[in-house]
Amino acid sequence: WDGRIADLQKQGVPVARQLNGMRRQFQGLAIAKDAANKDNAYQLMDFSLRAESQAALAKAFPSNPSSPVAYAKLTEDERNALAGAPKYYDKGFDTDIDWWLKNESAVTKRWLEWARG
Repeated sequence: WDGRIADLQKQGVPVARQLNGMRRQFQGLAIAKDAANKDNAYQLMDFSLRAESQAALAKAFPSNPSSPVAYAKLTEDERNALAGAPKYYDKGFDTDIDWWLKNESAVTKRWLEWARG
């Protein structure tokens, strides 16, 4: 969401983000067992996870680096533009994967009922 907010702010839209109580999410990369270009996939993963690559992505489109080392490659202003910056770590909480595995269907059902009115 940081990227969307940043784009709106660049357009002069008076919006700000609220970080208190934010839920930190996790992402992962995978290579299919029978991938045709497995070696190239590993090279892409290696490149993508380098601190330099993560920092460049964060500069181009505000997104939180997966590598904590990447934050050191950003200016203070660039770091502070990211919700995942170390400065804001105490404002959020980690996703409880076990809870979501047990409750995802029920939460999705309730969300859809609410969203559909």
